[in-house]
Amino acid sequence: MTTREYPRWLHHPNGKSVIAPNAAYEASLGEGWYDTPADFPPAEQEAVAPVEVKVKGKPGPKPKVKE
Repeated sequence: MTTREYPRWLHHPNGKSVIAPNAAYEASLGEGWYDTPADFPPAEQEAVAPVEVKVKGKPGPKPKVKE
């Protein structure tokens, strides 16, 4: 059995981090919490999808380029 020190930071692949004050609180969080983001499974580390940005309206003026 591993003894853990509290309070302690816990990190979730969804980007949320919390401070667990005790083991009961940590257990209430459920599965998927890690000591550091480096401990995330590889699939979770790469799970962030690119975001497509659509801009409505006319484009702005072209920037002037110094020659």
